Amino acid sequence: MLLRYPQELVDPSDYALPEGKSSDYRVSAKELQMAEQLIDSMSGDWKPDDYKDEFRERLHAIIRKRVKSKGGTARIEDEHEAPEEATTNVVDFMSLLQQSLDAKKRTPAKKHAGTARAPQKAAAPAKKTARKAAAKKAGARKTAPRRKAG
Repeated sequence: MLLRYPQELVDPSDYALPEGKSSDYRVSAKELQMAEQLIDSMSGDWKPDDYKDEFRERLHAIIRKRVKSKGGTARIEDEHEAPEEATTNVVDFMSLLQQSLDAKKRTPAKKHAGTARAPQKAAAPAKKTARKAAAKKAGARKTAPRRKAG
């Protein structure tokens, strides 16, 4: 038995399969007989022993090779369970949120000294000098001398 994922299944109604009599599709009795003979000649009994999972065999060979190269032993380390009373770094955000809501005290956002905006007039000259420097740099690139071929 082979299991398939839902995305691998196709609904037969997605295909336009012919329905009804073969004569409706202009298939003669002789053509139908020939098709049946062809199918019979190519058919045979299915023998699962004739088929092998080559991928699995190659994978097992690789695993055996690696185990032999590492000395053939595998160490399994048991994890020691921490005692129930041991402290952990787990924070219970729900309880902290509940405490905050119960306090009904809102803390204002912090204001940093570096984020205070300067007046518009003071910022304008700085922008102009930055633009001039960028324009000067761009102009220097454009006026670079070109070499002539030859």
